[in-house]
Order: sequence, then structure tokens, then C-alpha cells
Amino acid sequence: MLAQKKTTTKNETNGVFYSMNDRGSSISRLMALFLGALMIFSITVYAQATPTGPDTLGATDPPERRDKGAGAAETIPAQAGNITELAISDNKTTTVWQGYFGNVTSNIVLQDANNASFYEWAIVDPSGEVFAANDSVSDWATVRCGNLTNTGDDTSEYHENETLLENFFNITSGQNDGFGETFTGEYSGGDIQVGSNTISSTDNCPQTYTYVDNASQSTDYLELLLVTDNRTLVFTTILEPSGTTGFDSLDHHFQMIVAEDGLVAGGTNYYFYVELE
Repeated sequence: MLAQKKTTTKNETNGVFYSMNDRGSSISRLMALFLGALMIFSITVYAQATPTGPDTLGATDPPERRDKGAGAAETIPAQAGNITELAISDNKTTTVWQGYFGNVTSNIVLQDANNASFYEWAIVDPSGEVFAANDSVSDWATVRCGNLTNTGDDTSEYHENETLLENFFNITSGQNDGFGETFTGEYSGGDIQVGSNTISSTDNCPQTYTYVDNASQSTDYLELLLVTDNRTLVFTTILEPSGTTGFDSLDHHFQMIVAEDGLVAGGTNYYFYVELE
């Protein structure tokens, strides 16, 4: 579905959340080791058996991003008759991906119609999933794994593929921070329940992992690419146990990235849902 736009604020940060290697020579957009506008979210929810919107959702800190600016030039001395090999390193900020990370607090509650609590039981270490969709999801029964290699045409119910997704988000074919270059693996773990649907290893769900301790890894902070029958993208991450170290060497329950057309003014509204086990 077409994403709604909103204005976002952008500041500077130094934490590496996700990076893509530069493998091409014809790149029309900025890409980088740093994600723009990283957000910390605090989510308070009730335990439930199907994805729902959280009771509260808010950024605990202002959005952050790496803005390099013009910067000062580096100098190397030159002397007639010399030949010098140079090693140059330079990072550029992605215009495709937004990063989110944070923690989830949850209670099992006994409440009346006015949300007045009669009794509450704290869930010390919640487990489940956090979902970020680029449109509202009205029927979770239609959610399934995305397919970046789908060859279906526009008349099929589930027709998304890498080309269509990248065209929608204004990503050049072969771009280093595209969908295929980001969701490089296929899910091979145990079953994951999403509403009434079961995501299993046989569904070949596109997957990726965000960084831990400023470096790539493939153990924590798994993220899957799901889609609905009305073409809504549902970026899905699995909650980690309390004490799991994140990209910035601090503990987080979740980390995830979502696609965004950074070449268009404004931003994209993402709809957040949670499902706790």
C-alpha cells in the first residue's frame, strides 16, 4: 500500500545499526554504515493472542542520524618523482532504511471498561514479536512471508517481488542497500505464530539481522519480511530476552529496520503492532 508521509527531525549519532558493503560502481543514492533517525521506543501492552496496537508508543529520545556534512579535507604530501598508494575509507548515510530499537513492558491485567485495574501481574521478560507495517493491517489472517523472487503479475493476490518493492521505494536496481542486499537470508528456525498463521522454515521468509556491538552477526535481533494480501509490508522482529546486547552495546528487547523513500520530502508513517506469547 502507498505509505503516508510525515515530516521527521534528523540529528547526529555514531552507533552502527546496520551496514551494506559497497560492491557497485553505479549508485545513484546515498548508502552507509549508519541508519538515519534511529528511534528508541517504549511500548506498554497487555498480553494477547493476536497482533494489536500497543497501549502506548512513544520515542524516549529524539531521532538521531549520522550527518557528515562537508567536512575538512585530508592532506597528503606530494613530492615530484614519488608514487604513493592511498587507502581511502568513506561512509555515506542510507536513503532507504530507518532503524527502530527499544524495550517492551507488559502486564496481564484485570480491568473494567474504563481501564481501571482491579489486579495486575507483571510479565518480567516478555516474548513475542513487534511488527511495523507501512499501512494499517485489518486482517492478520492474510499475513504471510514476502517473496523477493516472485514472478506473479499485478493480477495475482500476492504479487510482490524485489523489483516491485524497490520501484515503490525509489531504489535503483542493483543498489547496494536494496531489499535483496539487505534481506539476504531465508528463515530456517522454528515455527513463529503470527495471529492465526504459522511462519515456518518451509515458507522461505526473507530474513536479516541488525548489528550487535557495532558489528554484523547472525544470532540476535532476527527480522523477517512479511506481506498482506493488500500489499502492505509488515517488517517483523522477534523480541529478545532482557539483557541482550544491542548495536550500541546497551540492552534492548528489539531492533528492526523499515524501508523508507528518503529521496522524497517528509517521511513514512509506520503502524506498530505487538503480539506477546
